[in-house]
Amino acid sequence: MKKLALFLAFILLVGVFAGCKGAGEAGASRSIENADGTLSDWMKDEIYEAFAKDYFEEYGATPTKAQFGSWWDPQKPMSATMRYYGTYDGYVMYSQDTGMEAYQEKEIAGFLFVYASVHILKVYKDGEFYDLEELYNQGVIDDKAIEIAYNGYCRVEETIRRYRKENGI
Repeated sequence: MKKLALFLAFILLVGVFAGCKGAGEAGASRSIENADGTLSDWMKDEIYEAFAKDYFEEYGATPTKAQFGSWWDPQKPMSATMRYYGTYDGYVMYSQDTGMEAYQEKEIAGFLFVYASVHILKVYKDGEFYDLEELYNQGVIDDKAIEIAYNGYCRVEETIRRYRKENGI
């Protein structure tokens, strides 16, 4: 009888610990940003899915991820159409290269974003896309958000500059 009671107590404890672990994992928040300052894969997928939904509603077709574009990676800094700049209050800020070759300057809140080709400064939150400057002008985001985006922009541009110098590009 004593062995049966110990066995049942053991089973009960294992169940309690397993339940606690599972509850902790389910409640744990996922990070939008990786340790290296890049966008997490799950958020990239969420943004792509929202884009594909909007694209389907407008054009009646679903784009491939290749058509959507690739995200900037510090290991391959020259091969990306989208550059993640940071997150502010759940707003994921990034730029998207349109492929049009034209010098572009965009100043928002005193921060100057400069590109060798046309980039759209975009924001994503909860399945919706916005223009960074419009959100700022509407007061939805403030100077701190633009500063975060600008610091991300500078980090990306400095990595690209260093890569070009090291590789003679």
